[in-house]
Amino acid sequence: MITKIGAYLQQQEDKTKDTVGLGHLAAGLGGMATLEASSRKVAPLLREDSGKLTTHEADQLTRMMGGNRKIRVSDPSESPFSSRGPRYSPDDHTVYADKSGYAFAHEMGHATSPLAPRKHRGIRLGHAFLTTGVNNLSPLINIGTTLGQRASDNETTRKVLGAVDTATQVATAANLAEEAQASIRALRAINKLKGRAAALQAARIYVPAFGTYLGQAGFSHGLVPWLTNKAYDLVGGE
Repeated sequence: MITKIGAYLQQQEDKTKDTVGLGHLAAGLGGMATLEASSRKVAPLLREDSGKLTTHEADQLTRMMGGNRKIRVSDPSESPFSSRGPRYSPDDHTVYADKSGYAFAHEMGHATSPLAPRKHRGIRLGHAFLTTGVNNLSPLINIGTTLGQRASDNETTRKVLGAVDTATQVATAANLAEEAQASIRALRAINKLKGRAAALQAARIYVPAFGTYLGQAGFSHGLVPWLTNKAYDLVGGE
């Protein structure tokens, strides 16, 4: 099955080589522009995202989104990650976020996600690696698969690399879906609890934050393969 998928994708690439190349470049440049604009917009909003929710409202949102006492909530300063921003950790099933901010509701959306298994730690970590982990490694994976497909004369190898490339794109799509559902469910809960004005205020944070993920996807799956192809040509590839 994997080799059949890879073979199909290789045939499509051979038929539309020039178009695909330009499409990759356009997606990559668009992704870089989106990433830059979204990052610049969301950073100050996150710094000001405090005092929007009372402790009681945060607890209500947690219950409305399906949260329970098994989900820990901790201050971002206690996060084991190098980045101290709000985030959900599947390792210890903990939301690291300021409970008085709208980012808390988004991270609770991850902790209660209907798209990801949350009951057992091992399953949580496995799912996180196959989606977020692979997505974060996609630039390196795309460099490897692009070079491998260009350099290899072995048809089976090229088919398998094509399938790996497809799997990486699926992981990125799954990661985007996970981010989208967390924001949508958080907005619905905020709208129900505090009204339309509060939901629109939260959306001002969620929309550019999602834009950073779209921008990263464009960079990883557009610009990286395009640059890798050009680099291969420059060093004497066929």
